[in-house]
Amino acid sequence: MSDAACPNCGQVVTEGEGACHGCGLRFSGDDRKVLWLNKGDLLCRMGKPQEAADAYAAAIRLDPDDLPAYEKRARALEAAGKLEAAAACLRRVMELSPENVGGRIELGGLLWKTGKKEEALAIFREALQHDPHSIPALRNLATGLFNIGRFNEAAELFEQMASLVPPEDGLDFLAHSRDAHLNAKDRPGALRLCRRILELDPDNSENLKKMGDLLCERGEVNEALLCFEEALRIQPRDAAAWIHRGDAECLAGRTLKGIVCYDEALDIDDRLPRAWAHKGVALDFLDRSEEAARCLATAMELKPGDDDIQMARAEVLIKLGHFSDALSLLEELVGRSPGLAMGWLRIGDAQQALSRHELALEAYEKALSLDAPEAWLKKAAALFHMDRYPEALAAADKSLSLELRSDFAWYIKGAIYFTLGQFEEAQEAAEQAQAINPSNVDASRLLEACMSRTRVGEQSHSIEDVFIVLNDGRLLAHVSRNPGQTADEVLLSGMFTAIQKFIKDSFRYTSNEELGMLEMGRVKILIEHWRTIFSAVVISGGEPLGLRREMRRMLVHIYDKFHPVLEPWTGERDKTAGIAKEAARLIN
Repeated sequence: MSDAACPNCGQVVTEGEGACHGCGLRFSGDDRKVLWLNKGDLLCRMGKPQEAADAYAAAIRLDPDDLPAYEKRARALEAAGKLEAAAACLRRVMELSPENVGGRIELGGLLWKTGKKEEALAIFREALQHDPHSIPALRNLATGLFNIGRFNEAAELFEQMASLVPPEDGLDFLAHSRDAHLNAKDRPGALRLCRRILELDPDNSENLKKMGDLLCERGEVNEALLCFEEALRIQPRDAAAWIHRGDAECLAGRTLKGIVCYDEALDIDDRLPRAWAHKGVALDFLDRSEEAARCLATAMELKPGDDDIQMARAEVLIKLGHFSDALSLLEELVGRSPGLAMGWLRIGDAQQALSRHELALEAYEKALSLDAPEAWLKKAAALFHMDRYPEALAAADKSLSLELRSDFAWYIKGAIYFTLGQFEEAQEAAEQAQAINPSNVDASRLLEACMSRTRVGEQSHSIEDVFIVLNDGRLLAHVSRNPGQTADEVLLSGMFTAIQKFIKDSFRYTSNEELGMLEMGRVKILIEHWRTIFSAVVISGGEPLGLRREMRRMLVHIYDKFHPVLEPWTGERDKTAGIAKEAARLIN
């Protein structure tokens, strides 16, 4: 135990002594208690909380009912990290002064720090029973409820506090209540608070941004834009406000204006991942996917590990046909967030595009386990490609039970029935697909095959040549069924010239027109494309029903494997040698 000092001569006085050995000054019990209280206060100021707590304990031993001594010792013990001991002191304060609201608030705070959250909330409520208008008690209770996710109760208390103070002093409470409503997904309640804050503080740009976001969610985009414009009038260099405005412009269908807003934000701060990410999504919407991929790559560099940004970039890479690159991102994403259903869906899509149907099926099953009903249709397609027709049919029916007007689901059903030789059922399904989407080319082909009541694939046919051509007309690879025989060079040259012209003309087609077929004498040339490459397959006889699907699949594989070489290709044949091997598989 530390010793106190005589207030008369400064001589050390040991606890329990009744007089000073130096000057003879005699002490009463109250005098000795004051000495220890003063000693404790001095030690607190010196940053020695444990020694101060010991001094206060000496004062308490002289007067076990001294309320201030317990309060001071509690604070010293808290500063010394002895939270349980501090709480014990405050409980004694409650015994000595049951109506002590401040002591209860301090006790509740200590209990919260020690993890006894429900007990702390109960103590704050007890304080309010003694003083229903205690702002500190209300604030502590509301903040505690907010922190444990009981947002509706917190919102009500924050709003109650705002009613107890002058309007200008209640703005922070209203803002907290608004944020609690937002966390509770109570959008109407949050918007009501935004409007109240706007009346009291029209120049509050943060409130204007949140109000604009809520209006966007309600579809009131023009009013939302007014909020963002006002926020920018108040703070023209507010990059976040430019991003919010860009989002609203995109929502209104003015994507180019949205991109201008994102650029404004990036002019202010070019290290804003959200601006780069939202610009990337907007560019992708305009089918400027290469630019979109670059923006999203920048966003990922600035904010690695962000699920939304990583997902957006993966989706753009899938759209670009960079399936392997997309898979790397998606597998990392679901490794980090295994409950992300959309991540598993996109893994399935990428695996499906690469003809890895079993892996695609596994991914879709995982998505279904995470309550992603859109995976039923994707599962049906994977099962169909795996020749598991009854299961595929059941999955397609499940998909249609959830979304009746899905032309692709009807087409999958029709293809399954056709494969099983049930032509009437196949025709009915194909007609349903065409009625929903007249531009569904696959459904049109299926319907034509059904109406002829014969399998097109069973007609005599032969694949003679396969050409792989860039969209500028340059030949990447040519393989023939009979490479050892002397070919008619004039005929081959004529074919390739026709293919080149067809490819150039195809850029004038709309998205609803089929690239289709050329006929040259006894042979037909079927043409399909993917991204920047085309395949032209020369066949004799009838067209096999699944040939175009195989052509597209081949192109997907070629582009996924060779796109880093093809996009800046300058004619080096050694870099594209593997393309001919991919093309040869179609003949074989």
